[in-house]
Formats: sequence, C-alpha cells, structure tokens
Amino acid sequence: LKIRTPRRDGIDLVCEWTVTPLVNAEATLIGVIAQGRDITQQLEAERVKKEFTSTLSHELRTPLTSIIGSLQLINTGMFGQLDQEAAELALVAERNGQRLLDLINDVLDLERIDSGRLSLHTEDIALHELLEESLVLNRAYAERFGVRLRLASAPPKVMVRADRKRLMQVMTNLISNAAKFSPEGGQVELSARYADSGVQVTVEDRGPGIPKEFRSRIFGRFAQADSALTRRKGGTGLGLAICKRLVELMGGEIWYADREGGGTSFCFRLPAQDSARVASG
Repeated sequence: LKIRTPRRDGIDLVCEWTVTPLVNAEATLIGVIAQGRDITQQLEAERVKKEFTSTLSHELRTPLTSIIGSLQLINTGMFGQLDQEAAELALVAERNGQRLLDLINDVLDLERIDSGRLSLHTEDIALHELLEESLVLNRAYAERFGVRLRLASAPPKVMVRADRKRLMQVMTNLISNAAKFSPEGGQVELSARYADSGVQVTVEDRGPGIPKEFRSRIFGRFAQADSALTRRKGGTGLGLAICKRLVELMGGEIWYADREGGGTSFCFRLPAQDSARVASG
C-alpha cells in the first residue's frame, strides 16, 4: 500500500506499507507486523528520470536526426567531392552521430518497457518470411565486418503471434551482435525449429565466445564485456537487455549457449499458433 503520510513538521511523505500476518502452529492468526518505508525520494527520482528521457526524446533526438541527415548528404557527394581528409572526418562524424542516436533510442525503448508504456501491436506472422527478411535487411551491416549471413536450413513454415516491428528489432540486435564479434571472413547462421509447443530461433556466430566473468550480467543494462575487442567494436550495451524484455513481453524466453566448435548461440522461443503451419505455396 502506498499512502501519503503527514509528518509532525507538516511535510507530506509517501510511505509504502507492508502488512504480514503472524500465525501459530494451528494456523490461527495471532497478530500482524506492519512495516512502513519512506519512498518519497524514490518517487522523486522516478519523476526526474521521466523528465530526463523526455528531454532526450525532444531536445536531443530531433536535432541529431537533422545533423545526421546533413552529413549523409555531404558524404554522398551531393555538394561536391571533399578531399580525402575532410571526407574521412565527415564519415566519422556521421557514424558517431548514428551511434549516439542509437543509444538515445535504446534508452527510450527501455524506459517505455520498464514504465509499462510500450504497447505491442501483435499479429500473426509467418516466421520463415520474417527470418528471410532479417537476412536481407542486415546483410549490408554484416558485410562491413566481412561476415556472411545465411540460413543454416529451411525454417519451418509456422505462424507466431508477435509484434512484427519489435520481433524484427530482436533479430536485428542478435544478428548485429553476432556479426560484430565474428572473425573477418566468418559467417553468422540463422535457424529455426519446433521446440516445446513453440518455435525456437537460433543465431550462431563463430566469435571468441562470452567471458565467464561476464555471463551473469549479459542481459543487463549497459552490459559489455571489458575487452579490447568490445571497445573497438562499439555498441550501446543495451541491445540484449532490450531483446530479453521484448521477447518476454511477447510470451517467450531468451538464452544463450556456447556453440560447439567455438562461438556463441543466442536462442529465443515463442509460442507457436494453433494450426500454425502455413500452407505450402
């Protein structure tokens, strides 16, 4: 129970009360324990947090999008060719602007999820079509690292009930992570199969694997392994935290495992729809 409570000096506090029954061996109620905790500062911190994320959305994201768009126009040569040094600086500025925009969007996504303000628009989705689309959309990103994307086998033609945009966001995060940490010339494999009354999707890489000391917090916020490779590859450290929350909101679960022969497998499972098989053709 959260109750506004006046203090003797006239200041109102918000207290959270917990009432616990005390029973004897015969299960007879003999008393209660009431505990009160002042959560005024906690609520104020949550209010400040909401104001901060609102500032990110309106005061940072809009001008940053305009800056990135301008840099992209410059980098396409629309306003003439730059000399090599200026072109390299403009490209670095565009990429780092995009990284900052990605971070802002990720923070906003997590804030919406945690506050319960993220609404999912669920629909019946043909999973095999979404997997094939995710390969097409992320191929150019993987090629930046010299990595090839492929389907390990033909995925089952099954329908899942999910939010298409958010499910694609999960796939993009998993594929981009796998591509970043794969060796140049390597490949990332996608697969899907029926499992436990649902369908399991797996994204496998052949990278260095996950350090043991990092495994317990891999799905945490701003979680990144402390290594030279991680710092060089970049990233916000929020992608896997977002994946976990989105998959769970869609009624599924997500985990990882060491890949046989080296690398890591990230898997998530979603419930399959009744009569979920898609007719061939």
